Amino acid sequence: MSVYDIPPGEPIGPYHFEWTDEEWLIALEGHVTIRTPEGELGLDPGEVVCFPVGSGGAHQARNATDVPVRVAVLSTMNEFGIVEYLEDEQVGIWAGEEHYVLDRPKPHKGG
Repeated sequence: MSVYDIPPGEPIGPYHFEWTDEEWLIALEGHVTIRTPEGELGLDPGEVVCFPVGSGGAHQARNATDVPVRVAVLSTMNEFGIVEYLEDEQVGIWAGEEHYVLDRPKPHKGG
């Protein structure tokens, strides 16, 4: 589990989804705004949202208020992982302690 303090007007990170890990976000303090493929939703302290594996679980948490927000993020934390950063056209790959961010490759045409 990781705990994040999000300053006013800031996100935790880029809009992304995981290919290998399901994630859960728990609002601890303040009101956090969650961006998803279906639109935005707000979470108040004690509320939880789950981000499933795949593009349907795309998300970004941000603080749209003028006071600090605190959240906890839990994950299945597989040893090997792949994440797509949708607006940056990048892919993150990690295995153990190694972590790489690459430009998203073009789809393979077979052969």
